[in-house]
Amino acid sequence: MAGKFNSIDRMVQIAKERNISLCQLAKQCGVGASTLNAAKRRGKQLRLPTIIKIWEGLELRLDEFFIEPPQN
Repeated sequence: MAGKFNSIDRMVQIAKERNISLCQLAKQCGVGASTLNAAKRRGKQLRLPTIIKIWEGLELRLDEFFIEPPQN
């Protein structure tokens, strides 16, 4: 059984897949880098408006953000 979805972990994973920093991801998506870094540092989930900006800015489908690829 899969664990609870973690939007912070997924955001970090997407940045790594695209070989970009969280700062670059934030700029590309129109989100404050401080917003992403604070959420990561505190271990909190991203709010839905932030998630929407990320998947729109990275041209992802919504399901691509929420469905984590299988781990090797």
